[in-house]
Amino acid sequence: MPDPHKKIQKILNATSNIFKCGPFLYGDNEESDLLRFWTETHDKDDPRGKEYFDWLYKKNPAGKANIWVARAEGRIIGQYIVLPLRVYSSGAEFLAAVSVNTMIHKDYRGLGAYNLLEHFSSLDTAEKGFAAVFGLPNKSAYNGSIKAGHNKIGNLKISVKIDNIDPVLLERISGKNAILRSCLVLFRPLINIFLKMFFLGMPAFKANGVKVTEIHGFDRSFDDLWDRIKGGGRTMCVRDKKFLDWRFAEKPDSGYAVFSSVSGGRTSGYAVVYIADKKNGRLGVIVDALAEDSASCLSLIKRSVKYFRDNKVPVMLSMVNAGTQLDKSLSYMGFRSCPDRFRSWPIPVTMKVFSEAASHFAELKRWQLTFGDFDMY
Repeated sequence: MPDPHKKIQKILNATSNIFKCGPFLYGDNEESDLLRFWTETHDKDDPRGKEYFDWLYKKNPAGKANIWVARAEGRIIGQYIVLPLRVYSSGAEFLAAVSVNTMIHKDYRGLGAYNLLEHFSSLDTAEKGFAAVFGLPNKSAYNGSIKAGHNKIGNLKISVKIDNIDPVLLERISGKNAILRSCLVLFRPLINIFLKMFFLGMPAFKANGVKVTEIHGFDRSFDDLWDRIKGGGRTMCVRDKKFLDWRFAEKPDSGYAVFSSVSGGRTSGYAVVYIADKKNGRLGVIVDALAEDSASCLSLIKRSVKYFRDNKVPVMLSMVNAGTQLDKSLSYMGFRSCPDRFRSWPIPVTMKVFSEAASHFAELKRWQLTFGDFDMY
């Protein structure tokens, strides 16, 4: 196997006159340059600005983002960012991180900037005591991530519930095929009946004693909820009041609706939902959900589905690893696993472990991961 250090040294020698890599130093000038790099690399209509980046990179209760950047001609042309997260597992709390927003300017791709940034970031995070870095690399970043020593530990499951074929969804399915479109229009009433039966689940479910209400913030009862749940055997990112406030209540222009369940006079769970208005239609997303018992979990999903239906959202989805309480509850309520052929990418989870004490992080079946653990939605 090739020596990775020799490869890094070779890239350094080849690119020393093209760009330089170093840690990002927080400050007005640096932050403006990072924001400029984001806007010139992304869609100009992307609404995220300084307020969003202050929230994501600086206000995280687990600590500021660890950022490494590549510079050429006095400006940032590449970034590798990991967000600190507290993870609870096997009776202990670990400092871990999730990789987000990796970007290399198109004019500098293929020169090794990603390899250098990932290498220096890994050395830095390991030295700072991080147990592991995990992520959901997209199609363009996946191969580089694997070559850099991140191991694929499995794929996350997308669960979908479709109420009806609305005009936008019909357009997406048929594409430019006029014959297929005509058939779908003709048989649309029958298709919608089939969909209601296929995604029916157990609509008659009633949880006596569980009350679900919409809330607009997280109080101290969520600390108590986390204290009761964290010993349940799953490896999870800490979901105490501080994290929930930061991740959901304080995110700029989040558009979230949050539901809380109460059972036996105490907070028993929550669900965070979001309606995404896409070019190909409206999509209802259960971003995160956690409950201490199945009745509360089912009640929260039922309320989330009602919220989507009240807002005329025909397609709903959630992401979680198979076998968790949330996964089982989604299935019970009529959500079905989305086949790989309908996905543009299978959502692989990658993990790079730095600490022997966290070696079990590489077992996806021990985790509970949702959209809420990443900077998605």
